[in-house]
Amino acid sequence: NIAEDVSYSGTVSAAKEGAIAGIRSIALSQTMALDGSRTINFGVVEKHGTKVIKKLLKLDWPTDTLMNVNFPAIATNAPCDIRVTKQGKRTAQVLSIEQRTDPRNNLYYWYDFNSVMSKLTKGSDIEAIIQWHISITPLQLNQTDAGMKKKLEKVFG
Repeated sequence: NIAEDVSYSGTVSAAKEGAIAGIRSIALSQTMALDGSRTINFGVVEKHGTKVIKKLLKLDWPTDTLMNVNFPAIATNAPCDIRVTKQGKRTAQVLSIEQRTDPRNNLYYWYDFNSVMSKLTKGSDIEAIIQWHISITPLQLNQTDAGMKKKLEKVFG
């Protein structure tokens, strides 16, 4: 649940619903291995998760904010830091949409990602995960683009 994933993530959506209800909410996600394997190691979450959650819950944060925490797919004892990040953005070539058929013969569409490396934005969630660090990104419920809103107000009065 990094970069654009937060737009369609069920995990982040559940945390958004909590924030809407006035509950301080944290979305926790384990990233897939960067080497393309499907093996998931939850050791980093087990080692660092409780500490991260306790520190976050000691903080005071606005009711319209939620925390998005991503854990890297690395060995349990591998060194990793906790990075406070901003939402990253993948390059357009990374995301593709694949048409599939479910067991009832209904068509559906699946987001698929190829292995093209995104251009790393310094301080982003993508950078943290690729560098094998835990990423914490504060997200807001209000998605209004304030700059574009000002431009529209000039045009439409």
